[in-house]
Amino acid sequence: MVVEHGLFALPQSRLRSPLELGLNCGARLTELETYYHLYLFDCGSSGKSPVTLDNYTRRVGDFVRFIKENNLPTTLKRITAHEIRLYLYSLQERKFARTTAHTHYRALKTFFNWLAAQECKSSAKMRQL
Repeated sequence: MVVEHGLFALPQSRLRSPLELGLNCGARLTELETYYHLYLFDCGSSGKSPVTLDNYTRRVGDFVRFIKENNLPTTLKRITAHEIRLYLYSLQERKFARTTAHTHYRALKTFFNWLAAQECKSSAKMRQL
């Protein structure tokens, strides 16, 4: 099934609303998780390829999990380049190949650039690296 969205059509399987992603009043998501899900929804609704969506889901999702599991700040205002560096260092600790780690870096850069475009407080985080 295809859903018409503006001037283009998206396969129904790729289009998930913010409510489906748990962004309703009853959900207990951190600010970082909320923006992560909104980012994925925006990527899907703007026609990104399934491969790109999968890449962003896994790479940025891994960063979000790392932040939560290590009790690091989950509000955009408190996330600094230091937390991003800790995450990138954790990829080395987990024996990720340099090219794979760079893929994570690029996915994070796109996420933080998207946040900057949304005028979120994290606009300069990746610029500091």
